[in-house]
Amino acid sequence: MYRQVLLAPFIALVVLAHGALAATAAKPVPVARCPDQPLSADYDPSDPESVRKNFRTAPRIILALGLSRHEQLRALLARGENPNVCVLGGSVLTLSGASGDAEEVEILLDGGADPDRPADSAGGTPLLMVLGLGQLEVARLLIARGADVRATTDGNMTSLIELASSSPPPGLRAEQVDLAQALIDRGVPIDARLSGPRTTALMMASIRGNKPLVQLLLQRGADPALKDNKGQTALSFALKKGHADVAEVLSVATSSAPSASAPQ
Repeated sequence: MYRQVLLAPFIALVVLAHGALAATAAKPVPVARCPDQPLSADYDPSDPESVRKNFRTAPRIILALGLSRHEQLRALLARGENPNVCVLGGSVLTLSGASGDAEEVEILLDGGADPDRPADSAGGTPLLMVLGLGQLEVARLLIARGADVRATTDGNMTSLIELASSSPPPGLRAEQVDLAQALIDRGVPIDARLSGPRTTALMMASIRGNKPLVQLLLQRGADPALKDNKGQTALSFALKKGHADVAEVLSVATSSAPSASAPQ
């Protein structure tokens, strides 16, 4: 998935920003989508010097990110710093959201950050990134501030598939289910498939062994008979991963569903 390509360097930038050093008017969005920013062959996200070398041209707002720098960030934005700039193929808001710092995300939004643009180099938005990372508090904040829940990446990654692919702590699974309900209610297609593997949200929840989410998706009409590009169903994945309780739920649902659909 696209976030797996971006995640390591994004986290490295978070670490660097946290170790380095409110206006409400909307700031201009320079581009609808950030260009790719290739890393050097010797890039090592675990080495601070390597991170600095690769990102020495990063916008200065990066240095104002971090739990201890909220006031610095507010001051920088109040002086007119544009939060809608690109770094590493994505937006500053995406980088901030990946850290899980909801207050920082809110500061950026109050300072003019657009909740959706610029998209990252694969067409993904901050909301898609944070959902895939299980940052549910940030996801709810972005939605409340107008993020497009129906936005998709070039590979047709939806917000519901991203949410189903995440593994938040067990204590947050009820919140994850509530959020899935909200996405479906807002029109996110329940049986959308990734362009290549043809994976659905139900399949991803089955792979994760997420019984509450599997049950919710089935209740809302997810088709358990759909197959991915290798002919695997949600039940196939649950059995393969050893999730017996999920497999039982899917087995009952599959037995009462229409005949298995062929890959499309």
